[in-house]
Amino acid sequence: MQYRLGTVQVTNGSATVTMTGASTGADAVAVGNSFKTGLDGDGIYQVASRTPASGASITSITLTTTYGGSNATGLDYMITKDFTALRNYPEVAQGDHDAADWITKALRMIGTDVYQLLGPNAGRLRLPIQSCTVTTTTNNLSISASYSVVKLSGAPGGSVTLTGMTAGVDGDLVLIYNGCGQTVTITREGGGSTAANRFASNSGGSFTLHATGGACLAFYSAVDSRWHVLGVTP
Repeated sequence: MQYRLGTVQVTNGSATVTMTGASTGADAVAVGNSFKTGLDGDGIYQVASRTPASGASITSITLTTTYGGSNATGLDYMITKDFTALRNYPEVAQGDHDAADWITKALRMIGTDVYQLLGPNAGRLRLPIQSCTVTTTTNNLSISASYSVVKLSGAPGGSVTLTGMTAGVDGDLVLIYNGCGQTVTITREGGGSTAANRFASNSGGSFTLHATGGACLAFYSAVDSRWHVLGVTP
């Protein structure tokens, strides 16, 4: 769905977009939406903030980057509000303006994701890596659903105890790789973490990952809301 009510004033080199006549249902424009003017060849920008921060009437928005087009007043525009879950590809609906541009943006994002997954060698699986800083006691390690490999990093200054990490969805597979330079003990049913973030106790006691290169593979089960460890490379 697109928001196109009123007109805008844009200035080259400025991130501020002044809006005139932009008033509709409450919170029609939100942070993270995509913005584009009606000029051919103009780029697609992301909304960083809006004034006022909420409500029906909107006087201006601020983009995450400065506007690169020509100065203009009374300009038609469009703000795209709908995106796919997880990867935020823009969705196109019947009647949307400049649909080809939005489809092109989505295809480029998909292409980047596929390249990151497969790499230049199409036969090789390349998984996205998230680097997560750990401390000597790490509870509820925050991991993103967009990554399949979690690299433990930082300078904890001593051995690390990991009691849990962000709950996944049923069947999620995550490779945990130790790159923090200290041994990491993964505690099963560690009380320091929220129950749904813990490692299940069905396979015995805690286990240790070597200071450099230790790794384990874990999958998430919705049956007991726990991470289950499949294998460990000490």
